[in-house]
Amino acid sequence: MKTFDRLFKDIRKTFATGLMLGAVSICVALAPAVASAQDAAKKPTKIRLAALSTPNGFLIWAANELGFYQMEGLEVESLKFFPSGPAAVASGYAGAWDAAYLGGPPAINAGSKFGLKVVGLLNLQHGTLKVYVRKEVPNEGLTDYLKGKTALTVTASNLHYFLDACLKHYKVDPTSVRMVNQTPPNIVTAANAGQAEIVSNWAPFTAVLDATGKYRAICDSQAQVGIKTFDAYVMHPAFAKANPEAAAAFVRAVYKVNALMVSDYPKMLNLANKYFDEIGLKLSPEHIRYSFEVQTYPSVEESITQIKSGQIANSLEAAAKFLVSVGAMESVPAINFVTPEFLERARASGAR
Repeated sequence: MKTFDRLFKDIRKTFATGLMLGAVSICVALAPAVASAQDAAKKPTKIRLAALSTPNGFLIWAANELGFYQMEGLEVESLKFFPSGPAAVASGYAGAWDAAYLGGPPAINAGSKFGLKVVGLLNLQHGTLKVYVRKEVPNEGLTDYLKGKTALTVTASNLHYFLDACLKHYKVDPTSVRMVNQTPPNIVTAANAGQAEIVSNWAPFTAVLDATGKYRAICDSQAQVGIKTFDAYVMHPAFAKANPEAAAAFVRAVYKVNALMVSDYPKMLNLANKYFDEIGLKLSPEHIRYSFEVQTYPSVEESITQIKSGQIANSLEAAAKFLVSVGAMESVPAINFVTPEFLERARASGAR
């Protein structure tokens, strides 16, 4: 018969062995769950992107081409290009994309319609838009000349907004001018065919009009007409709410391109040739360069300053009032969809 001490030692040994085996079993059971959690943490967030098929669509495309989304932990599931703002807004309303680049009026419509978030600034358009008359039209009596004439434009766009402001600058009631809606390339064709006395367009097609020698610009800067227009980086509200870190990652990625447009412009010009080939927009190297040089590309810090100062919301509100005046919107919406949140998250992680 075993002594009490011997029996106690055997019991302790058996108990210890059981604990050890139990611990091993627990660790083995937990290992797949731990590995799965680690894999999930490393797994990139899928994101669907959209852009307008314009020169400025290059920036959101370049972030993908240069691998910036991937570097930021995002997996681009799709990148779709739209021929117009309304088409892009309709697609976003249907939930077909998570983040995009849009112009000012489409961002206002989408912000009003489904709470789209303006999360950053792609550019500030200091000289992108111009309004022309024929070269032989004198400055003297220009106000009287402009009244009752026909103008070529892209209705309910930043271009139309600029034209409206230009006419007011010359003390002309915009409702006295007949507006004809055309696409930017067709504006050049229609103008050269003599179909209007007033011609408005945006870069690079303004460079084409300048090169003809037939026209002179009567308005050629935002400062002259007293408005501010820009293109915006935007985010679907459902994606922003569900994936705040991924939203900040998107901002970091696209602002790397903004920075390169300033710090390594020759490289970006060279890369842009591939972009224009892919979207089927035929532009000469000179016109590509011109498209980029008539605007500026703000940094994260500059964008935060612009947004927090209220300048961007004020600019969008002024544009919304214009859209109401031309019947493109029923009423001016509350401009509560512009946010510095994701810019600030990007800045906190070192983005500039």
